[in-house]
Amino acid sequence: MMSGDTPGQQLRLDDERAVEALQAESGFPGDPGLRQVLLQLRALRVTEPPEPSGELAALLAGPETADGARLEPSTPQRKQRMLFTALAVAASCGIAGGAAAGKYRR
Repeated sequence: MMSGDTPGQQLRLDDERAVEALQAESGFPGDPGLRQVLLQLRALRVTEPPEPSGELAALLAGPETADGARLEPSTPQRKQRMLFTALAVAASCGIAGGAAAGKYRR
């Protein structure tokens, strides 16, 4: 960025570069109507993220400020999921082993 450029001027220059590159890639580098529309679309973007709502702000602040909201799964669900996964892996290994033994039996 040059020393005399303001952030608004820099954004406008970035927009113009992006539009020029997009037009060159799409095969319409000299279309002034398309350029104007694309620049207007770029001007509509949001430069600052919106403020989170109260509930979201509480969740983002940490678990001690959230009112009973939990972000991680509880322990019983995790244990059940691990047990089911282990059983599924064991069953698939048994089926694969049986298929391999049957295939090579003479």
